[in-house]
Amino acid sequence: MEIKERVGIVREAKQARLDGDISQRLQAAQVLLLVEILKAIKLGGPL
Repeated sequence: MEIKERVGIVREAKQARLDGDISQRLQAAQVLLLVEILKAIKLGGPL
């Protein structure tokens, strides 16, 4: 394997890991938002 190929694969792996972290954070934020919305509906108050 050439050095350039290795560097490319490492970069792709790092980027995939960053993308994964971002999507996990977005999922967590969506869950928190959903919980807040459900609480507001249950209490019958404004958001």
